[in-house]
Amino acid sequence: MNTTSSLFNRKPWQLLVLALVVSAIPLPATTQTTDWEPMGDYRYVYRMFFKLYDATLYTTPGSSADQVINADTNFKLHFEYSRSIEKSIILQSAETILQKNLTNAELDSIRSKVARLNEAYTSVDKGDRSALRYESGIGTTLSINGQDVLTIEGQEFARLYFKIWLGENPISFTMKSNLLGL
Repeated sequence: MNTTSSLFNRKPWQLLVLALVVSAIPLPATTQTTDWEPMGDYRYVYRMFFKLYDATLYTTPGSSADQVINADTNFKLHFEYSRSIEKSIILQSAETILQKNLTNAELDSIRSKVARLNEAYTSVDKGDRSALRYESGIGTTLSINGQDVLTIEGQEFARLYFKIWLGENPISFTMKSNLLGL
């Protein structure tokens, strides 16, 4: 018996019941967190004249700066770009700041994951948005213009990679302070 043709041979009320049953089946959540609150924001200006992006750090309600720095809470760093930036510039900047914040052993421990993330990055244009979202049990997800592109598993990766903005030698000390609400 062909199950496809038997499905269409049902009475309308049977199809309605089937549709109601199927719609009641919960779909798996793509993220664990839906309640985000801003912790801080910052407009990054390069060399006092070139506005590059606005960054906002969102956390789950009640999270502390230390929890974010240690990836002991869910958080996301959202960017809205004010101008076009080539992928190569984004990647070189990230690599430079990672080298300033991580030991060789730490950098080696995440090198393959950084390579995967770098592969997923794209050049950005004015008005584009991206986000890096860390969620416990899921990992760090890169989204570009609202579309999840890649997830890198592991708390340790998040703790180390976000040092670009939140480490001892971040891309901007003022940005770090403003994002963390310090």
